[in-house]
Amino acid sequence: MSRSELALVTIVTTLVASCTLVSGLQDFTFNTTDGDADSDVEAEADVDGDTESDAESDADHDDASPAVRPVDMLFVVDNSSGMGPKQRVFIEAATALLRELVVPTADPIGTVPPAVADLHVGVISTDMGSGGQTLPTCSDDPFSGDDGRLHAEGMRDGCMDSYNAGDCRRARCPWLTHSTEHPDDGSIPDDSPIWDDFSCIAELGTSGCGFEQPLESALTALTTQAAPGNLNAGFLRDDSVLVLVFVTDEDDCSAADDHMFDPDQTDPGPYNVRCALRTDLLEPPQRYIEAFKALHPAEGAIVVAAMVGVPSDGSWEPGDPLDVLRELVRTDPENPTQMMPICEDGVLGLALVPTRIVEVVYGFGERGIIGSICDPHPTSLTRDPIVVIREAMLAE
Repeated sequence: MSRSELALVTIVTTLVASCTLVSGLQDFTFNTTDGDADSDVEAEADVDGDTESDAESDADHDDASPAVRPVDMLFVVDNSSGMGPKQRVFIEAATALLRELVVPTADPIGTVPPAVADLHVGVISTDMGSGGQTLPTCSDDPFSGDDGRLHAEGMRDGCMDSYNAGDCRRARCPWLTHSTEHPDDGSIPDDSPIWDDFSCIAELGTSGCGFEQPLESALTALTTQAAPGNLNAGFLRDDSVLVLVFVTDEDDCSAADDHMFDPDQTDPGPYNVRCALRTDLLEPPQRYIEAFKALHPAEGAIVVAAMVGVPSDGSWEPGDPLDVLRELVRTDPENPTQMMPICEDGVLGLALVPTRIVEVVYGFGERGIIGSICDPHPTSLTRDPIVVIREAMLAE
C-alpha cells in the first residue's frame, strides 16, 4: 500500500519486459526428432527406392507439432490504497503477455512458437479481511474479504457488466477462456479478444484491505473456493500448467494469528510495521510452496511470477540470497511506525521489501520469475515469462 500519490504511468511496461528469471533457464527450442539415429539412417538410405514415400514421410515429420498442455493463469492483484496506477501498468503488461501466448509473434529467424491451445484466466484480490476487526481499509467484509473468489465484473466504461467462461456448463463461471472450441483470439467479428476482456476485469480498484494476504488468497482460490459446488470449481484443471502471478507493492501478510489485526493489542507493534516485523504471527512461506506443488505434483507443472518491489540500486537482485533481501527490512529511522521502501520512483511510487513472496517464488526454481513493480524504464523485450510458460506447456 503506497503512501504517496502515484501518477498514471505513460510508458508501456510489460511483464515480458520487466521480469528476470530467478535461476538459469535454457533457451526455448523445439525438438521434433525422436532420437532414433538408426531409424534416421535407414530412412535416408531409401532401400526400396520409393522417393515419393520418403518425401511424404519427411513432410509429415516436418509438420508434426509438439503437444501443448492447457494453461490456467491466476492473477493475484493487490487492491489496496495506492495501487491504482500500478494496476494500470500491470494490466498493460499482462495484456501483452496474454496476447503473445494466444497469438504468438515470429522470432528473428521467422519461427512462430506454439500458441496456447486451451487457456483459463482468472483474477482475484489480495483482500482476505482482517480477522473480523473492522478497520478503516478493511470494512466491507472484515472476516474474510473477497476470500479468494474469482472476480469477473467489468470495471471500466465500455466493458460488459460481467464475464463468463465460454465453456461454462453452469450459471456462473467467473473466468475467461480461449480454446479451439471457444476461440477468443480476436478472430470472431464483434467479439473482443481475451486480452481486452482481461483489461476489463483486472482493474480491481483501491478499496481493498491494507493487510494484503496474496498467498492465502491464492491458496483459498485454488482449494476451498475450487471445491465442487463453489464459485471457482472448474477453473483449475488436473492436466494444466498452473501459472500464478502476484502483483503487489507490499509483502504478504497471510496471518496465522488474528492477534495481528487487533487494534487494541499493542504487543504486535504499530499497525504499519506488524506484517514486516512480526512474521511469527504469519503463516510460513513453506506452507504455500508445498500446498501449491500439491495441486500439480508433476515436475515443472507450476510457474510462479511476482511483480514486487526490487531495489533499483542493485543492493539485491532476483537470484541473490534471501538473507540479503531480509537485511533490507527496516523501519524508517525518522518515523519508526513506517517501513522503509525497497524502491521508489517519482512516477510509479514506492514498494516495500517482499521477502515472503520472493521465498515462495524461489521455491519453484527455474519456474520462478521476479520483476520490479517500481521500474519505469523496462529493458528490451526478453520474453522471460513467455519462455518459461512455453517450456511448461511443452513439457511431457
